[in-house]
Amino acid sequence: STRTAASERRGIRSLTQLQPEQRVCVARLVLGMVGVVLHAVLALAVGVFGTPQQQSFVDTQANPAHEPWAHVIGQFNVSWDNTSLTVTSADTSRVLWQTAPEVGEFVRVELHHWAAPEYEGMYRISDFKVCQSKAQTTDSVTFHNTSIVVGGTLTGDTPCAGKYRITFAPDATSHHQLGVAVSVEVPRPLPNRFVQTHVLLASPEDEMVFGLGTQYSAWNLKGRVVPVLVSEQGVGRGLQPVTALLNLLRHGAGGSWHTTYAPVPHFVTTTMRSMYLKNTEYSLFDMYTSKTVIDVGVAATTWSASVIDGSNPLDIVREYTLYSGRMQPLPDWVTSGAIVGYYGGTDKVRQMHSQLVEAGVQVAGMWLQDWTGIRNDGFGKRLWWNWQLDRTYYHDWENMLADFATEGTRVLTYVNPHLSTTISNDTSKDDHLFNQAAAQGYLVRNASGLPYVQSSGDEQFAFGTIDLTNPSAVQWFQTRVIQENMLGTGAAGWMCDFGEYLPFDAELYGTLPPATYHNAFPQDWALLNQRAIASNPSNNNTDKPVYFMRSGFAKSPGRSTLFWMGDQLVTYDGHDGLQSALTGRLTSGLSGFALSHSDVGGYTMLNQDGLKYLRTRDLLLRWMEFSAVADAMFRSHQGNLPTESAQVYTDNATLACFARMTQLHIALQPYKQELMIQARETGLPMVRPMWMHYPSVPGALDNDRQFLLGEEFVMAPITAVNGTTVTVFLPTGEWTHLWSSQTYGSPSNPSTVDLKVPYGEPALLYRKGSSAGQALHDQLKSTVLRFTCRL
Repeated sequence: STRTAASERRGIRSLTQLQPEQRVCVARLVLGMVGVVLHAVLALAVGVFGTPQQQSFVDTQANPAHEPWAHVIGQFNVSWDNTSLTVTSADTSRVLWQTAPEVGEFVRVELHHWAAPEYEGMYRISDFKVCQSKAQTTDSVTFHNTSIVVGGTLTGDTPCAGKYRITFAPDATSHHQLGVAVSVEVPRPLPNRFVQTHVLLASPEDEMVFGLGTQYSAWNLKGRVVPVLVSEQGVGRGLQPVTALLNLLRHGAGGSWHTTYAPVPHFVTTTMRSMYLKNTEYSLFDMYTSKTVIDVGVAATTWSASVIDGSNPLDIVREYTLYSGRMQPLPDWVTSGAIVGYYGGTDKVRQMHSQLVEAGVQVAGMWLQDWTGIRNDGFGKRLWWNWQLDRTYYHDWENMLADFATEGTRVLTYVNPHLSTTISNDTSKDDHLFNQAAAQGYLVRNASGLPYVQSSGDEQFAFGTIDLTNPSAVQWFQTRVIQENMLGTGAAGWMCDFGEYLPFDAELYGTLPPATYHNAFPQDWALLNQRAIASNPSNNNTDKPVYFMRSGFAKSPGRSTLFWMGDQLVTYDGHDGLQSALTGRLTSGLSGFALSHSDVGGYTMLNQDGLKYLRTRDLLLRWMEFSAVADAMFRSHQGNLPTESAQVYTDNATLACFARMTQLHIALQPYKQELMIQARETGLPMVRPMWMHYPSVPGALDNDRQFLLGEEFVMAPITAVNGTTVTVFLPTGEWTHLWSSQTYGSPSNPSTVDLKVPYGEPALLYRKGSSAGQALHDQLKSTVLRFTCRL
């Protein structure tokens, strides 16, 4: 495979190297108790006890916390009723954030013995809770000009006892957001242990919870425990028996339902409550232990969050993306045809391009992962991770690109943030990038101060990782690899792979520990690519390159041009197949991942140890239908076992179906470009859950089997083997079936319709009267219907 996860086979030493300071802790507690007593006496003296009332922030004021109070910060009301802290909208009085009153505490501190040994990008978390605070008191509240500080005591065993403070203040991001900062003061933990700070939020029992980044297996997360940790997604992710076998035989490589490349600590609920964390540390959202509590835990003694005031899902996404950043429209060429994944060197690529064009496929790009050449090891055929063009393998490169350009075809390549320790015999020692980076201190280091060398699949396939906390290393990689070796050789775009592999026991140039930086690594990997393009001397603003990423975190949308869903298994299922790609699109769109796509047909295949998962033509054709409508880039992938599986070029019949779906993708280009402009201006995703536009309609709430393309189209992909029909939920209104022109739905009520779905005719409907829908319908005969998809 040319895209294979790294293997690090090292345990985690620790997350901190600090010693306990018991005497300091005791002193702090004593002083804190004295302060509380003095504060109460002073408060009684000045007579601030009384019934709650709205107050302006003219002077700093103090109030004993056991008395109810209510105050205004901007357009938010913050109040205390002796059981819970509540934030409401000053405009509507709607509850936006509330601590859980029934559990007797809303702040809890825990001490954990935690480790995350890694294997091929998966982190098998070992988490043992040593102790937790047993009770909480709320001792004081202080009102400043524009903030409120609530303080109190956490009691329990010494390591888990101390003080806490919650601060409410305006968020600079927007006046529709309120900042919430939580901090605890407890004894410093021993090595291999860390403090986890929890806030327990109220959640109505029937409330649904959505979001938390790219979640592949579940749309509604209520009733689950969701860790936020960037990692490989795994193979199977709950589909059996493949998951169990890989977890057993390959150190957890099967993953779990929650493993994901791009988690984001941001949720939205059906009651329009939304909060996001600004921390990058490992966090945990427990919605399982209690049906009426969202327990938010962060592996830090301080965490910062923002509460969003939005009356509907659209408003909330608009607000959140002010923080995450918003994606920009892709250049027109990306949606002007298919991007075809292929490899094999100049002669084979030219031959494939000719075959595609002769079959009528409009080829916008040839995506060549193997531009750096191929190497063989014990694992099989691999890429040279030295990120320079192999001019033997790809001879006559410039002429090939020039010839493709005359037919409107660009060339895309591949890169990741790792460098091979070995190089091809044809490569000059002066071009050995690992050695250059190591000599200048540009690589992530181990405890001995040497480059942290990891291996992938085979021990001979060793590599180091660029240290993105080192500004000089970032500048060197931007210039040497992206600008000179990629843009300088004509690449119009690339897969920007990996980003999940920073070990927790690494040493970094910057001051952040790996435990804090691990989740931030992919968003800085995106930023490196963004800045390389922006600062490229030959930058062309009208035809900027496109890079697509699978890994990500909270700030990734503002730093990436495009995402893809990662390495799905070649199945239909909701754990790791086609359905999971749809669910991942719906969840990630709530956190700003507005433009995305997936490998047409999936990527991961297995044919060993009794496991056989090979791409069928049925799956390939159904995935084409899904991607032609849903995807910002219509891109095929040969997968990791290309000779054993169905390909878009397998035979003339499959090629005709591919040409047809390419034309459907092109016909949707004008509307998709409109949606990209919306994404830039509002943060709204191209592919939207039904709930986003119909939040009060029961049939739309928990519906992850179909999607809206903008507001004008609804599609329900086939997600069953050899499926021929699908049931589509239609919101109130009339909807026109693209292929039959039949109108369905009711002007006054939601409805459902069962549709037959022949190959090449996805279940796609448009709102009656939609100009975009009518324009697509009018183009069918001259574009899509020129090709027949019949097997």
